[in-house]
Amino acid sequence: MAVSIYVKFGLALVGLVLVVVLMSVPISIMAPLGQVLNPGTGIWSSVPPPSSVGCHSSVITLNGSSAAVVVCITPDGFIRIASNETWAVFYEEGYLTAEYRLAQIYFMAMMSMGNLSSMLGPSVLPSDEFFRTLLTPQVTQEIVNSLNKSGFTYEALYYYVLGVNAYVNSLTPK
Repeated sequence: MAVSIYVKFGLALVGLVLVVVLMSVPISIMAPLGQVLNPGTGIWSSVPPPSSVGCHSSVITLNGSSAAVVVCITPDGFIRIASNETWAVFYEEGYLTAEYRLAQIYFMAMMSMGNLSSMLGPSVLPSDEFFRTLLTPQVTQEIVNSLNKSGFTYEALYYYVLGVNAYVNSLTPK
């Protein structure tokens, strides 16, 4: 029994060393996995470009209403939005989310609809089958239909989506 514990400990130690080596040694042309997967500087980082750091003021006009909006972006990527109208905060939040995370929005939409294999190939078909059994688009539509159209949640989602769509419509094809 004591030998079994030493064997398990030895295997765990070898595994730990292997993980440390994989995280710190470059593989082929790729950077070390530790740098790639670092949430502060790796592929998950969404720090804005230096040109957008600071505070920027604008006026949003939508459906005959106008609102002043101030957006402050810190060097580490935190975004603060202030406005004299609640709807403008949600609109700007949707716009900025689409500006900085449009690829992630698209990826998550494809995943939740069970259509990820159209992007990544047949290797993710089991994931597609799983998400299709969840009926996410249908359930989401039922939830939206059940919301009180004059309630705060519906208003927040409505203006957020308008902001996302405004950014998408501002893009020009290459």
